Amino acid sequence: MKINAKIQKWGNSLGLRISGAMKTIPKFEENMQVTVDVSEKGIYVYPKPKKLTARDILPFTLEELLADLDAESAREDMELLPVLLPEEYDV
Repeated sequence: MKINAKIQKWGNSLGLRISGAMKTIPKFEENMQVTVDVSEKGIYVYPKPKKLTARDILPFTLEELLADLDAESAREDMELLPVLLPEEYDV
């Protein structure tokens, strides 16, 4: 989508008002952190990516993974290791 807009003086700087579709399509909000890429061709503004946490990447916490683990089930898992790991691993 292309939108025609006007760059205007804003204090000692130049500003571009972000309104309408320029605001709602990328879901810009007041006080939102953004990243601005600047080149000779122009500028590109996009929401600053949020930092990923371990929970965003891994579906389970360590506590959830270990919740049902006991000595017997741990031993059963160890018996599977030679099947799951290459022979060069000595387990």
